[in-house]
Amino acid sequence: MAEADINANLDNQRWRDTSGQLHSAMVAIDPKTADIIAMVGSDNYDSPAGEFNYTYDVSRNTGSSMKVWTYSAALNTRKVTTESLIVDGPNPLHVPQPAAPDYIVYNYTHGTYGTLPLREAWDNSLNIPAVKTELTIGTPTVVQFMRTVGMYPEAPVNGTMDPNAPLSNYGPALTLGGYPVKLVDEAHGLATIANMGVYHDLEAVLTVKDAHGRLLYQSNPDASRKQAVDPGVTFVAAQVLSDNFNRRTLFGLNSKLHWPDRTVAAKTGTSDDFKDDVSLAFTPDLATVFWIGDTLGNDHVMVRGQGVPGDRWYTQPSDVVRGDPATQPHAWFLADQRNVARLPGSETPTPTPAPALVGVPPDPSVGPLAAPTPKPSPTPCPLPKHC
Repeated sequence: MAEADINANLDNQRWRDTSGQLHSAMVAIDPKTADIIAMVGSDNYDSPAGEFNYTYDVSRNTGSSMKVWTYSAALNTRKVTTESLIVDGPNPLHVPQPAAPDYIVYNYTHGTYGTLPLREAWDNSLNIPAVKTELTIGTPTVVQFMRTVGMYPEAPVNGTMDPNAPLSNYGPALTLGGYPVKLVDEAHGLATIANMGVYHDLEAVLTVKDAHGRLLYQSNPDASRKQAVDPGVTFVAAQVLSDNFNRRTLFGLNSKLHWPDRTVAAKTGTSDDFKDDVSLAFTPDLATVFWIGDTLGNDHVMVRGQGVPGDRWYTQPSDVVRGDPATQPHAWFLADQRNVARLPGSETPTPTPAPALVGVPPDPSVGPLAAPTPKPSPTPCPLPKHC
């Protein structure tokens, strides 16, 4: 099914291919175990540049899909919440760089959208608020978070791209996809988010038997199991990315990022030269990454990430989990209620909100954030019921 999906999707995009080097790939992972359940490294091995596994052998620039990790890392620091207000400006945003020209950031539309809550800035994939958020918590914090969930973006070290580069080698372009990453790593990170922050080592081989049926190897996901991220953080991230109303400003309410039959978290990404487009989707039972790109590096044949998912990508999450008794069409993590608190009168568990300690300042690029001014403690009331 996975191979049919990427070929059907590619067929819908071939009119963009002016060079014969448009390729597509996908990988899907079971979040509960990190088992790779589907991997298609290339649409056609015999085509030009088709011999590579684009999910594993070749790292790609995945554009705004990296905002998933910036905002999740920010939530993890407790410096922001989903309701933290961010000023979408100035336009463009100039970020000073040591011994280099300013890093200049525009939104995709080259417009700005005022002051808006973090959840809407995230789901509408606005570049300026995302970079501001990254600067607020520090790029090294985002890289560390990504590595915690199984992602290793590559940065230059002595003329080569290194996934274990020093944290100081990464700059503010990280959140917009400026540093390439393996697609399988991004799917692995999504799987950790989808599994309430529980990490498992990636596994491609589940069982090995000899010619006589004797078991030689059996994978054991529990051997590497660890709580890598606060489950409340992952719950909130999944809620934001699955809330179609958040993205209405730029995507509308009927985009390919909305599944009417079940709750699916989704995000897209496009490299700034339009060579690579990715689409991410995850549920508690599936984490998947679709990629389509020009392997010659032509920079005008693609469109924004929303243009990547064809009908097969759109239906795959529903097809894969349909009939699974553990997954309810409109439920999200309802099976694990130990880590979330209920609001009064609510049947849906919601994470206990953490107070925002700092928020995102209007211009985080000017220097370190000042510590918030402590508020004086109130005078104790001798009769609490009457105060």
